[in-house]
Amino acid sequence: MRDVVEYGETATHESGLAVVDAHSQFAEAATALAAAGAQVIVHVTDEGVPTGHPVAPVVKVTGNGATHEALETDMDVDATATSASELLEYVVRVPCGGQSCAERHGLSDFAITRVGPST
Repeated sequence: MRDVVEYGETATHESGLAVVDAHSQFAEAATALAAAGAQVIVHVTDEGVPTGHPVAPVVKVTGNGATHEALETDMDVDATATSASELLEYVVRVPCGGQSCAERHGLSDFAITRVGPST
């Protein structure tokens, strides 16, 4: 991990992992990740929330075999049946022209957290 950035800030290093301090609402958190420079978002979910983002592709990963079985066409990776190298290969393939499940389904959510009052 190279950096921790605040919501809306851009990561300043050229390689490595940056963690974004963002809200737990997916659309807001994904927007913060895209603003920080994320080229792909890995969304780890137990419940299989069907969502994507218009700026960065979303790869949905579940560690719950029952969730994967119930939502197989909505989940990209079943972590219970995938190695770390297979997950990395999938994550790299998506921004290089492969499509995530969210992209195939046309799912796209976008939200910006408002800081302070608005008129």
